[in-house]
Order: sequence, then structure tokens, then C-alpha cells
Amino acid sequence: MSHYNPSSQIGAMFSHVDADRSGEIDKAEFARLYAKVGVHLSGRELDSQFRMYDTDNSGTITLDELQQHMHVSTNGRLADPDHHLRAVFKRFDENRDGFLDVRELGELYA
Repeated sequence: MSHYNPSSQIGAMFSHVDADRSGEIDKAEFARLYAKVGVHLSGRELDSQFRMYDTDNSGTITLDELQQHMHVSTNGRLADPDHHLRAVFKRFDENRDGFLDVRELGELYA
């Protein structure tokens, strides 16, 4: 189990998402987070997103894994606040041309 500082931005978010206070985020908690912010993912998309965070393939996400994925510096602040925006862009830029065409944009709202 990972120890975390709830006063940090990421630690506070982690604590909020970790509803059962296990010290790890399971797939159901992860899915509720996406639903809460209005992002509805298919089962396949949810699995793919979850695997991006669950780097040790344990079936849960620890604070360390979350911080590593979000490129968090030691003081708990995001070192690269645009990281997630770029990750989402790359996910929908299927042909990797650096642009989102009409079809790719449509996938954002599908």
C-alpha cells in the first residue's frame, strides 16, 4: 500500500477517488471518476486508460503510479500541466498527422 500526502493536489485527488480507503484505486473507482467528470468510456476504452496508469499490472493504481503517469514533481505540483491534454489529443489523432480531422473530432463525442 502506498503512503500519500492528502494535502498535495494529487494526494487529495487520489484520496477522493479511493472511496474504500484501500490506498489503491481499483477499476470501479477509476470508472466512477470518469463518469463523475462526464466522460463516458466504453469498456475497451476504460481498460486502455486504466492500463496506462496501472504500470505494474496489479489491477489497481497506487499513488506512485498516478504520480508517475502525471509527471508530478516532489512538491506535489504538476510538472507538465498539458500532459493530459496531449495524451487525449494523441489518443484521438488516429493517423498521427498532428491534426484532428472531422472524423477524429467526431470520436470525441461518440
